[in-house]
Amino acid sequence: MSSVEKILGGAPESPGVYLMKDHRGAVFYIGKAKNLHKRMLQYIHPHSDNRFFVQILHRILVGVEFIVTSTEKEALILESNLIKSRQPRFNIRIKDDSSFPSLRLDLQKDFPRLEFVRNRRNDGALYFEPYHSATKARTVLDLVNRYFCLRNCSDMMFRNAKRPCIRHQMGHCLAPCSLPVSHDDYMAEVRKVRLFLEGRKELLLSELLPLMKAASAALDFERAAVLRDQIRAVEETLEKQVMEISDSVEWDVVGFYREGELAEFALLQIRNGRVMGRQTFGARGYAVDDATLLEDFITQHYRKVNPLPEEILLPLQLENCADLADFISEGKEKRVELFFPKRGKKKQLLDIATENANNAFAERQSAGRNISLMLERLEKKLNLSHVPQRIECCDISTFQARASVGSVVCFVDGLADKSEYRRYKIKSSEAVDDFAMMYEVLTRHLKRAMERGVLPDLLMVDGGKGQLNVAAAVLKDIGIEGVDIVGLAKSRWKEEVGPDQIATKIEGRWQTPERVFLHNVKNPVVLNPGTSELLLLQRVRDEAHRFAIEYHRKVRKQKTMRSGLLDIPGVGSKRMKILLTHFGSLKKLREASAEQIAALPEIPESLAIEIFEYLKKAD
Repeated sequence: MSSVEKILGGAPESPGVYLMKDHRGAVFYIGKAKNLHKRMLQYIHPHSDNRFFVQILHRILVGVEFIVTSTEKEALILESNLIKSRQPRFNIRIKDDSSFPSLRLDLQKDFPRLEFVRNRRNDGALYFEPYHSATKARTVLDLVNRYFCLRNCSDMMFRNAKRPCIRHQMGHCLAPCSLPVSHDDYMAEVRKVRLFLEGRKELLLSELLPLMKAASAALDFERAAVLRDQIRAVEETLEKQVMEISDSVEWDVVGFYREGELAEFALLQIRNGRVMGRQTFGARGYAVDDATLLEDFITQHYRKVNPLPEEILLPLQLENCADLADFISEGKEKRVELFFPKRGKKKQLLDIATENANNAFAERQSAGRNISLMLERLEKKLNLSHVPQRIECCDISTFQARASVGSVVCFVDGLADKSEYRRYKIKSSEAVDDFAMMYEVLTRHLKRAMERGVLPDLLMVDGGKGQLNVAAAVLKDIGIEGVDIVGLAKSRWKEEVGPDQIATKIEGRWQTPERVFLHNVKNPVVLNPGTSELLLLQRVRDEAHRFAIEYHRKVRKQKTMRSGLLDIPGVGSKRMKILLTHFGSLKKLREASAEQIAALPEIPESLAIEIFEYLKKAD
């Protein structure tokens, strides 16, 4: 009996989920089955299963955990949740384009504004597109700000405005910040913007044309001119942005293209009979079959989509379409149906989506090849032991030994992986000692990285030989080998330079280039300015600096606000403890109303109002 058969042979004959584990106890694959026993037999005798990890199962499989469920649908839900939380290395990983620029409209606010954002959040706001370039997104935003009268000021400016800004004088804003603007009138303008961004041309024009005629008949020519400009913007812009489909439908069309273990999905969103946008998703399949890859994409993507389209058109026939439809429709506003069209208009749309997936795959592969070449050049120029696919950088932020914090950012294949960012409050050092603080942060971070089994290929520090020696000491003390370390030192200004020193003379002074310090190497490496290798290192270093400063400001603000509470007459350490214990954090206390604060014991109403007003001013 083989080792695989011994481990998998005792599976129950019921639906459920299985978690395969390696020698470290880490889960490397999660799957579901209608009958776990029969599914395990397929792994014991894999006649036609060419997946990569199945071929090496006898070498990596040490244990398996079975979780029995009542139905196959429950197994589907459990598998989706476990994959999301555990992220096993051999399950498919979907990388979407959610980091592309979008336009955000938060209808939960009294007077919403349209804003440019780079990352979507699950916050209940409306997000439009995403746009595949910041220029295109900002062009649409400028168009909305020019022809529709929404505010574009920040929430803080909106709360503190004393008089209308110049945009109101130009007729581009209703100025709800300081004028008695009716909420209904403002939301009517918001509705126009929403219809415009959704591309609902006929509906929007049917509302604007009667309003323009009524304003003209009432001799309100200024208002009629504004409406005329809005109508012109709608006609000229939406004519270019959308592709007509005769029926008024709401579909999502999924295109699919694959080469080996790499795949690309293109999602065409059709709303009210028009193609409204395209999203693309890269996936790594580790030789799973196409149907499994598509099913995993559907479960991962549509679990978080709401509202759903009426239909999802798929490029492959899936056996459990009914269970998938139940799974993604559960708890949503409407039910979705899955279809595999073979002819007609729906098939034509599938062909278009497939072509989009093909093009997106080529673009992603081209960008990936460029990144791979750049990383290989970086390896050679810095004489690294291997290609730095995973780069991490540490930085410290402090001010007179107060609110000292550290940050570690992570870049994978040249791109920021924000899910791997970490931040630390300095515990051990009270004095202004950057080296001691960096030693603490790196020690805490790398110990956790060892436990997770995820170490960087290249560890960067912001600084020169001193900081680099600290990183080397940490690696030695922990017992980590095989991690390259470098320090990136900023350029310096000098009055005079030596004959052999590289520098640029600017207005009578000399500026040295940025230098890369290597461990146990006397002279630093100077990368040519403007090269992609130097730009990558600068981007990683600057991101670590930004992340550290952002956290430092947050911590310092919290400490200042906490101490500021004690300055309010009637608030001592006892009452401050009552406030923070009840609300759980300073953030939640800031979100509380005066009535909620006054409801606490030993907090009179007058004091609650003072606390509320102090927190509002400090926000």
